[in-house]
This record gives sequence, structure tokens and C-alpha cells, in this order.
Amino acid sequence: MIFLQGQKEWLTEMNVLGIVDHPNLVKLIGYCAADDERGVQRLLVYEYMPNGSVDDHLSSRSTSTLSWPMRLKVALDSARGLKYLHEEMEFQVTHLLYDHGDHNTCTI
Repeated sequence: MIFLQGQKEWLTEMNVLGIVDHPNLVKLIGYCAADDERGVQRLLVYEYMPNGSVDDHLSSRSTSTLSWPMRLKVALDSARGLKYLHEEMEFQVTHLLYDHGDHNTCTI
């Protein structure tokens, strides 16, 4: 039963994130969940980001360094996106978590 509850919550969140439209948030295009011998495998499909992700630019793996003005712009734009999710949508997303180790984003 715990699995079914988690699956239901995940589907609800994906449906919510699928309709979010804000210039500072990456659009969720679709998702897939399949059960196989490894358990439930979930895949999220986001819009293409031609300049890469924030993680691409800020991680230690990055070959180039962002300027401080660009870092400030990234921080401000990220804050605008979070403010929209938490305060400006008709239904607010209460928490947004980013698991840097697995590069997974989830909402609670």
C-alpha cells in the first residue's frame, strides 16, 4: 500500500509540474513509470536547455566558470521561479527538493 500511495503522489506532482508555465522554470514535457526487475523506474522529460543546466555550470565538473554577474542572475531567476511555485500559483508547491547526488528533483 505504501508503494501505491507514493505512486499516486508522484503522479499528482507530475501532473501539477506539467502545467507550470513560468519563464524561470524548465517545462516538464512528460514522464514515464515502468515496473521491471529493478523495481519501479521513473523517467522525467524536460524541455531542451541549449545552454545546459545550472548544475552543468556550477558543478566542479564544469570546464568554464560563470562570471559573478551571471551567477547573481542565475540566483535571482531561480528565486523568481521558486517564488512562483510557492506563492503565486493558484495551488502552491510546498517544498521543492533537489538531490544533487542523483540529479533528481522532486516536490513534497
